[in-house]
Amino acid sequence: MARAPFDMQELKANGFKTNDRRYLDKAHEIATGFKPEPHETDDQVRESILTVYPECRDASPMKLEPKSNVTSIDEAAVPELRKMPNLSGNGKWEGRMRRVKYTRQTASKYEDALPVRWEEAFVKLKHNEVTDIPYPFYHNLMSAINITLTTEIVADKTPGVPRGTKVVEILETHEPKYNITDLGDVPGTEHLPENYGDFFRQVARKTTMLKGVSRAWLLKIHTILFGVTPITELVHVSDQDIRLKIATRLGPEFEQLMADELYGTAVA
Repeated sequence: MARAPFDMQELKANGFKTNDRRYLDKAHEIATGFKPEPHETDDQVRESILTVYPECRDASPMKLEPKSNVTSIDEAAVPELRKMPNLSGNGKWEGRMRRVKYTRQTASKYEDALPVRWEEAFVKLKHNEVTDIPYPFYHNLMSAINITLTTEIVADKTPGVPRGTKVVEILETHEPKYNITDLGDVPGTEHLPENYGDFFRQVARKTTMLKGVSRAWLLKIHTILFGVTPITELVHVSDQDIRLKIATRLGPEFEQLMADELYGTAVA
């Protein structure tokens, strides 16, 4: 017999009393923004959900509870968030791309294909071949440097030191680790985000620093930017405070948006 379709409102009306772990996992993801750990029991998962929906603790199956003030991810008001691009190292990359060409410095310096890693993914750049790569790989390539330390005997110019005194000075030289020709953005991807931070900045500009975005999405954004945080540490944290923390990660422009909201803009 076919399984009944997932119904969040029905689960809320029943206080999330279900033995179907798949439904519990999905409800947990909607409520908190991330899936529960596999080792958590059904009761533990249910308790985490109820910390977000406390009004459902005494829910009766005969009476549907009023709509929660916590909007589900599927009902988030921001279209961009509903179709959030994959900007991780798993799966197909859906962000900005860069076109590059790798050339080995000498015949013996590197192999014909240079492996470049980011998170759990890697690409191989073939010698003297144009390749399109996701932006995180590009940043890793361009930030890779070789540091050379050399010494030089120079005059000691420290005040009070006798004239003619010599000291050894250590000189540090930086040079690119790889010989990379940067050919610019891959056409058609110029407007796409470079990473999740870049994507959230785009959304934050459209929403006055995520104002009106559902709590479920705020928690999901928080998880992506700061890592998994136990739900018990955030259950009593207001949406405004979560937005403020996210703003500090996104940068001064977004901290200022929150400051304007909290304290008002300066009056001339």
